[in-house]
Amino acid sequence: MKPNDIIKELEEMDSPLAGMSRVMPYMVPEGYFNSLNNDITGRIFQPSAALLIERTNTPFDVPQGYFQMLPEQLLNAAKASDALADMPKAMPFATPAGYFEGLPQQLRQAAKQADEITVERKTKTILLGKVGKTLRWAAAAVLLLGISVGSYKMLTPAVDTVSTETALASVPNNVLNDYVDQNFTDMDPEVRDMQAVANINGLDKVNAEEIEYYLNETGWEETL
Repeated sequence: MKPNDIIKELEEMDSPLAGMSRVMPYMVPEGYFNSLNNDITGRIFQPSAALLIERTNTPFDVPQGYFQMLPEQLLNAAKASDALADMPKAMPFATPAGYFEGLPQQLRQAAKQADEITVERKTKTILLGKVGKTLRWAAAAVLLLGISVGSYKMLTPAVDTVSTETALASVPNNVLNDYVDQNFTDMDPEVRDMQAVANINGLDKVNAEEIEYYLNETGWEETL
C-alpha cells in the first residue's frame, strides 16, 4: 500500500493521524552517543558547588592554652564541690606491701602450677594395649554368639517330641471308631482287606438263624 493511500484512508476514518507531519520531531546532536560516557563520568566526579565555598573561619573557637589548664581546672572544681567536702580523705582500698613488685613472679608461679596439673591429669590415662584389644575381641565374640543362639531359637520351630503312639493312646476308642467309619473308603486297600477278613472271621460266632434273618431283612439274591 502506498503512503498516499494510507493518508487517504486515515482521512476517510477521520483519524487525527492524517494531519500529523511525517518529519522526525526530535533531533540528536552529532556524536552525542560517542561522548555520552565521558560526559556522565565527568558529572559524577565534578565537585558540588556547595563544597567549593571557601571557609575562612572555623565555627568553633578554643581558648589559648585550654587543654593545658584543663586538669587543674577540673581539680579546682572538684575541691569547690559541696558533695566532696564531707567525704573522708582516706584511701578506701589497701594494697599489701610489695604487691606490685611480686606480682610478675606470682603470675608465673600460678601458670606453672596450672601446667603441672594438666600434665598430671594426662598421665592418668591407662592404655590397655594388647590386653584391651583381646578383651574387645572376646566381648565381640560373646555378643555374636548370644545373637546367633537367640536367632536360632526364634527362627527354628519347636519339635514335638511326643511319639505318635503316645498321642493315639490318649484318644478315646469311640473317636477312633468314628474316624475309621467316616474315612473307610480313603484307607489303603490292604487295610480294607484286613478289615474284611476280620469281619468274616467274626461270623463264626453268629449262628445260621441270625444270618438268614439278616439276609431276609436286607434283601439278597441267590446265585446259581
